[in-house]
Amino acid sequence: MKIVTRFAPSPNGPLHLGHAYSAVVTSEAAKAGGGEFLLRIEDIDGPRSRPEWGDEFRRDLEWLGLEWREVLAQSTRLESYGAAAERLEREGLLYRCAATRRDVETVANRVGADGFAYPGSLKGLFAPADQTAPFALRLDIDAAMDRMGELYWKDRLAGSFPADPRAFGDVVLVRKDLPASYHLAATIDDAADGVTLVTRGRDLFDSTHVHRLLQALLDLPAPEYLHHDLILADDGTKLSKSRGSPALGERRRAGEDGRAMADELRAQFRALQNSAGTCTRATYLTGMTYILWLVFFVFAALVVFSLVRGVIAFLKTTKVNLESGEGETVTEMQNMQNKAMFARIKYQAAAIAVVVVIGLLAAGGSN
Repeated sequence: MKIVTRFAPSPNGPLHLGHAYSAVVTSEAAKAGGGEFLLRIEDIDGPRSRPEWGDEFRRDLEWLGLEWREVLAQSTRLESYGAAAERLEREGLLYRCAATRRDVETVANRVGADGFAYPGSLKGLFAPADQTAPFALRLDIDAAMDRMGELYWKDRLAGSFPADPRAFGDVVLVRKDLPASYHLAATIDDAADGVTLVTRGRDLFDSTHVHRLLQALLDLPAPEYLHHDLILADDGTKLSKSRGSPALGERRRAGEDGRAMADELRAQFRALQNSAGTCTRATYLTGMTYILWLVFFVFAALVVFSLVRGVIAFLKTTKVNLESGEGETVTEMQNMQNKAMFARIKYQAAAIAVVVVIGLLAAGGSN
């Protein structure tokens, strides 16, 4: 199957090093599979979306030495989001909610993966008072999960997971002020663009639970995922536009070598992949070590049991024979039995030593 990846920035501010890393990783994933790297501008963030930022993004990607095919921006796809929302509402899976952010913070009983989780048990509490009141459309997570049953999704680095979006509560799919939430728009767009490998930062890992459920509800194909690590600031926080992280455009205009930067980011991701492989091997070896030590302890217990049983039998036999007056004859026979018993113990001890050595070697290999 052809690998199709996408880089999908929002034009509400400049790209920074974290975006460059994500773009490079996404491009490399497509190239490794002989596939295609797409650029999609996610420009439905209301007045915050500015077309000039899209032009800046293209110059940044070109500066990094990347090649891509640009697909339709989100602002041209509003009908598809509306049709999906209408379908889910018609099927009884969406409900109208006029709750404000403060309302949600007040009634939420936990903080979910996407902020305060709105509990489904309160889905009628903030129904709009009339037809003119603004409202959002929330997904009834429990009803949707009951309908679709058990679902799974796969991440190339982390493995396979059962889809369980309940940590989000009844997530918003259509916002009061925007035609669609990130969850709905990104899921529909990835399917429309034929994306087969969704490559994005680890901070969006949990969102995949919601996206997998939406794919099933809307009869969309389920792509594979690759959630890469994040580039962090010096203080350990995530780089972001809102925190004023250094913009790629500024570094480009200052004369920095974008292709050299891209090479460094590629090397960083390859090191991560090698580390992931090592972790997998270490996990395997740790499991083997556990099994070997388990075998050792079972074997050692059998040897001890055999030794104790032999000593008890020896003492009983000696007592009986001494009482019967057959000491000399019995002593010689007992010596033969002792030699046989100790020979057996010697072989058992040698076997234990072999098991211990193998266990130590496996333990050393897992470090």
